[in-house]
Amino acid sequence: MRVVDFHVHLPLRDAGGDPRGALGLLLREMGEASVYAAVAIAIEASPAVIRRHVSPSKLKRAVEPLAYDWKTLSHPSLYGALVNPERSLEDHLRLIERHLAPSEAVVEAAAASGGRVLAVASYCRLSTPEEYVERLERLRRAGPLIGVKIYPTFHFIRPDHESLEPIYDYMESEGLVLIVHTGCDPGLWELPAFCTYATPRYLEPVARRHRDLVIVAAHMGSYSYLFPGIYFADALRAARGHDNIYLDTSATTLHQVKLALSKVGHEKLLYGSDYPYFSGLHMKDILEAYLEFRVPERVKAAILHENAERILSTLGVRLKPAEGPPEV
Repeated sequence: MRVVDFHVHLPLRDAGGDPRGALGLLLREMGEASVYAAVAIAIEASPAVIRRHVSPSKLKRAVEPLAYDWKTLSHPSLYGALVNPERSLEDHLRLIERHLAPSEAVVEAAAASGGRVLAVASYCRLSTPEEYVERLERLRRAGPLIGVKIYPTFHFIRPDHESLEPIYDYMESEGLVLIVHTGCDPGLWELPAFCTYATPRYLEPVARRHRDLVIVAAHMGSYSYLFPGIYFADALRAARGHDNIYLDTSATTLHQVKLALSKVGHEKLLYGSDYPYFSGLHMKDILEAYLEFRVPERVKAAILHENAERILSTLGVRLKPAEGPPEV
């Protein structure tokens, strides 16, 4: 069966920061999993922005209400925030730095992929909306850029914030996809104080104001170690109520996918693996669970490739299987 993975990341860290080397690793994973196309999403975060919103004292206040929860005590990062919040904050900043994937690097890799990989840029709060739109223009000239992702957690911004409107206007007019991280994030972003902006309900005003903007709620609002499925109900409500909101399945369970099928229908779901962040698993391991998923084949085909192909086609992007991996 044809497969489009709508949610992967470039394994820059594993390739020593080299975009072409990271592309080689990604294409190898795609080949082993028989994934013919993938959407690679950039990750950008600013330590300055994080420090403006998180202090050691605020971190400690955020974690103290959960001090007697066994999940908190057994989680090294969260336990560290209890006993030494200063060190914990610095550890989190270093962790983020190790996993950054700049938009330029992701676009460079996509441009060298022979059509197998499409790039999604990361939003950045360090620039004005006008400066960011200019950056998107440069990125689009450099390679196959199809969208932008916002991380409400470590970007510390609600997706419906008015400052994003010029960016949404540009994206809607140019046929770019908006992907928004929903749910928590690893480490301190597991704490409710730092992940409340990442509920899919904040996508609903955006969907109403920008009806031609395709919006994808990554992880179906479910991403969380402390509170699995934390905003799952919000994700279902948003997708059910708005024609232009979709859900990707990355970092979710098949049980959640089955519930989503019953509530919003198979036309709203996009397969995603979250490679390389699904610890201990390869792309083929995650995909095999979907290939064995006990749902009608037409439903399986819709999730694994048809919905992605339809969305991309409406935006002027046409995918075709490559005969072989390009040289990188």
